[in-house]
Amino acid sequence: CPPPATIETLSCVFKMKGFLGFFIMTFVCIVVVLNLMQMPGTEESLPEATGVLRGAVLGAARSSAQKKRNQEVTGAHPSCPEGFPYAFSEDKLWEGFSHCCEVDVTCSGRPLNSDDGQFQCCGGKSVPFPTSKPRAMRRNLTFRYKVPPDEQPHCEDFAWWEDLEDAEGPLWKHLMPDDNPGPEDYQEEEQDPVWSGADKKLQGADVQKARSYVGSALSVSGQRQLKTARKFMDVQPGHSFLEIGCGAFYAGFEFASYLETGRYVCVEPNEMLHRQSAADSPDMQRVIAQKDVSFVTRDDFDPRPELREDIEFDRSWSHSILSHAADWQLMQYFEVMAKLLKPFTGVGMASIRFSDGIGHPVEASHDQHWIYPSVSYFDFAEARCMARRAGLSLELVPEARLFMTEVVPAEIHDWILMRRLSN
Repeated sequence: CPPPATIETLSCVFKMKGFLGFFIMTFVCIVVVLNLMQMPGTEESLPEATGVLRGAVLGAARSSAQKKRNQEVTGAHPSCPEGFPYAFSEDKLWEGFSHCCEVDVTCSGRPLNSDDGQFQCCGGKSVPFPTSKPRAMRRNLTFRYKVPPDEQPHCEDFAWWEDLEDAEGPLWKHLMPDDNPGPEDYQEEEQDPVWSGADKKLQGADVQKARSYVGSALSVSGQRQLKTARKFMDVQPGHSFLEIGCGAFYAGFEFASYLETGRYVCVEPNEMLHRQSAADSPDMQRVIAQKDVSFVTRDDFDPRPELREDIEFDRSWSHSILSHAADWQLMQYFEVMAKLLKPFTGVGMASIRFSDGIGHPVEASHDQHWIYPSVSYFDFAEARCMARRAGLSLELVPEARLFMTEVVPAEIHDWILMRRLSN
């Protein structure tokens, strides 16, 4: 910058950022005033010079405030690189921004940095936000979802409750939309059947694609899931254990290693996930062989057709499965659990989404088909009534969410416990 006591000096300093810039600006202002007071004719020139100084300071302040308002409204950020001017955060768990986007709105049309937005860069590409500091987790967040304190509706208040009173056959079929296509309605080259959890995009997938598909950390998430199951379901090595949706066998590896031989069963529609993952891991291969692990490739959550009709389990587990399911698939899941859990002593645990990333309730999405990798949301009262209709008791476990997110903060699911009500 030029020497002190010039307007050019102030203009240069005002462009500086952060505390250092503020300190230098203050120091320069003091030097300017002192220099002016020592100049000849100060009595006449000081008011005029002071006015110039005041105008420069106010102008810089207004410019800074306007820049901040523009950033709040549009998401534009001076640190973002050219071509990607709009800063946003991909989640609500961490301070600051995570990416810079080409466009300034989310998929839902809200501003990218809007508190109620989806924090997605739609209609354009994004790049990581340039910063040398790691993002810190936000303070005073509510990671725990609790049932809203207002009066909860009765099961009879839901239209489907009476419709299922005398329904014959599987209840989930009565909740499926009439125009929902089945597998016979699809040709080989068409998109995946919306009724199914199987994904044709995984055909021919290599190990990298299989593992990236599940979007979870290999050992960290799996180990935490085992600890969560032991803490909240008291899983014992001798328990018969069913995991619905074992994906790339991350958690399954931990469960099977902990359980006795022949006690672990997985139902997974995309067998390519665990097959490729295990092919790249000698440890997984060893555990699968030594513990006599059973994989069942089905998309209806039910291992009985492949094993035996009278099979029952002490414990069941599923993570990031119901959070992509349709309403009718949630009922299908509950009906399977009501058949597979041992009466009274059997316990099932599953992650589901009733709330957003910081525990605020989200309106039920009432999806009509499987929507992975998008997220489906449910109403807790309605889910509890669906479980009751299927023959289960259902309990919300807010502490499980807290326990999981201590180690894997991005896995912001709510958790439920299920028990079979009768024989």
